[in-house]
Amino acid sequence: MSSADTPMMPKPWDLKVFEIDVPLDCFIEFAPLVLLWKSRVEGGPLPSWSSFTPHDLLPWLGWIAVEDFTNPPVELKCRLWGTQLTELYGYDLTGRRLSQDMQRRGILDEDLSFYEELFDHRRIGLAAGSISWQGREHVSIHRIFLPCASDGLAVDTLLSCAKPATLS
Repeated sequence: MSSADTPMMPKPWDLKVFEIDVPLDCFIEFAPLVLLWKSRVEGGPLPSWSSFTPHDLLPWLGWIAVEDFTNPPVELKCRLWGTQLTELYGYDLTGRRLSQDMQRRGILDEDLSFYEELFDHRRIGLAAGSISWQGREHVSIHRIFLPCASDGLAVDTLLSCAKPATLS
């Protein structure tokens, strides 16, 4: 493998975790999606992924990812990886497991801790960073992670949405 084929080390992303009842103004660019997510809560603090329809998610189609969770250890299996995410990141993760794609996804230890916090403590996550591990520091991404639970309590799915931005 030549040095040109060797992936670059990812730069850490800015990762933030929020209680599920924080005000919408914490998520300005994602506020409509968070409002929808909160509107689907039935019988517990979290909505179930099954309470969303494709029609509900029309404004974000292509930018949505749905990942099923198992723990321990932290493992995510991507049920859905939107077409716009595929274009943005340069690969399709549908049907793939996190453990299969740690290097390609640029996953660091702090990313695993971030996922654990979302799942273990039912938190909303925000992430911002670039695709530095592909040598594309100029591509900036903001992403929200919304936990879902089939029983309203135990997180088993993450609904996420990305928004790209170009760094100047």
